[in-house]
Amino acid sequence: MRYACFLIRLRFTHVPNIQARFESIKPDFQKQWEQRDSGLDWTMDKQKEGSHFKAVKKDYDAQVKEIREIRKEEEREAAALEKEALESIDENAESAHL
Repeated sequence: MRYACFLIRLRFTHVPNIQARFESIKPDFQKQWEQRDSGLDWTMDKQKEGSHFKAVKKDYDAQVKEIREIRKEEEREAAALEKEALESIDENAESAHL
C-alpha cells in the first residue's frame, strides 16, 4: 500500500516538476549536445579528478586508517589480557601443587 502511494505521488507530484525543469533547460541542453560540449562527457577517470571525489576519498582513507589503528590497539589489549589470564592460571596451578 505504501509503495502504491509512493508511486502515485511520484507520478502526479514529482513527474510534472521534473518535466517543467527539463523543459526550462532543454534549449541549453540541446545546444550543448549539438556542440558536443565536453561537460556532457562522463568517465570514471574524470569523476576521480573532481574535487568532490577527492574529498570523499581523503575522508574515507582517514577513516580506514583510524579503524586499522583501533583494531591494532584492540589486538594488543586482547593479547595482553590473554597473557595475563595465562599467567594467572599458571600461578594458580603452581599454588595448587604446593
